[in-house]
Amino acid sequence: MPFPEVAYLFSRRVEDNYEIYAIDASLQHEIRLTRQAARDVYPSLSPDRHRQ
Repeated sequence: MPFPEVAYLFSRRVEDNYEIYAIDASLQHEIRLTRQAARDVYPSLSPDRHRQ
């Protein structure tokens, strides 16, 4: 599946840790963006979506 146009970023608790996810505007295509031991919270999108 190609990466969808990201409409929302959010964090979710997974196995006693928080990971960051992206989802498209239709709320149908969800992608887990992080997978590490560190707690990942407070995701944000760049206004022009090109900067990190």
